[in-house]
Amino acid sequence: MIFPTQCSAVRRSSGFERSTAKTLLQIAVFLSVRPSCVFAQQVDLTTLVPEVIAHQHAAETFRKQIFYQGHESRLEFDHSGKLKKQEERDIEAVTEDGFQVIRTLRHNGHALTDEEQRKDDENIRKQINKARERKAHPPNSEIAVSRLLELGRLSNPRHGVVDGRPVLLLDYQGDPSIPTRNRFEEVTRCLTATIVVDEADRSVMRVDASFIRDFKIAGGLLVDIRKGTRFTVEQERIQPSLWLPAHMDATGSLRALLFLNFNGSATANYKGYRGLKDEDDLSAHIAGARD
Repeated sequence: MIFPTQCSAVRRSSGFERSTAKTLLQIAVFLSVRPSCVFAQQVDLTTLVPEVIAHQHAAETFRKQIFYQGHESRLEFDHSGKLKKQEERDIEAVTEDGFQVIRTLRHNGHALTDEEQRKDDENIRKQINKARERKAHPPNSEIAVSRLLELGRLSNPRHGVVDGRPVLLLDYQGDPSIPTRNRFEEVTRCLTATIVVDEADRSVMRVDASFIRDFKIAGGLLVDIRKGTRFTVEQERIQPSLWLPAHMDATGSLRALLFLNFNGSATANYKGYRGLKDEDDLSAHIAGARD
């Protein structure tokens, strides 16, 4: 059976909402540091946007090949707005059998119990199996920031300064005229965002996005994301032209099949990136991504 995809304003989300940082969308709050903005008339978006996408794609590929640590937390609320679940974990990205996997180091501030360690080891095996499947059959339920940029229109460039670096702020709107690869990518048509680009590196510094309409697949049976759900991705400069995620923040309501049923907020902070290549290799990698 072929299910219709719906992108309609049905009802406002009650309570907070959820994210996927990886299952992915992770969802969030607006700019905590608001740069002063000046309208930029001389910016050539036809040149800028492909450069930004190439750099972001290269960064996403690099992140899958290196090591890093992170702290993730989430709050879930019931339909009446009462706290239902609070969870935190410290994680580390490592390589197992040639694939990057996420290992849990601590859960709710404590070392893993024997049972929790057993479950995490089993989860590692599942991640490896999924990675093999993903390599053979790329998933159709994940959208990276680079793909998000490809599926939208960027406009209204303004100059600003963030953390002492000149930036360009761009308005983002999902573009229904751009062909999607699958139904889930149509989620971008319900998104509006502000994209902050480092002007010198032509790299994404920050994304603030929100759903302006409900997004549903099969009337909400397969996927149901509520209007008002929003997410933020902040990236930090690791090397010239290489910006990797430092913070993700999400708030809202999201349900996807039996794998995700979330109503609340989530945050993630990442650090300690290591195993990077030298700048020459990075430049070549970015050039390859652009081609």
